[in-house]
Amino acid sequence: MQDMLVQIGNYGFPMVVAIYLLVRVEKKLDALTGAINRLEQVLAVCLKVPGFVESSGGGEAVFPGYAETGHAAAPAP
Repeated sequence: MQDMLVQIGNYGFPMVVAIYLLVRVEKKLDALTGAINRLEQVLAVCLKVPGFVESSGGGEAVFPGYAETGHAAAPAP
């Protein structure tokens, strides 16, 4: 029983700290992803990218023929 308490003392705290930090980082990554998507849309509108279609409802921008590839940015000319 005492060995089990020692193991919890040795490994329990670092595990709790790691889980806490992972949850915090995940929220920040989600916010960063949203900001990058909005920046992409604003830049496409400001630079008048040919083939850019704004979606209605605040979704992602659509580049015809490019959305199927899963990439978020416009293809290089």
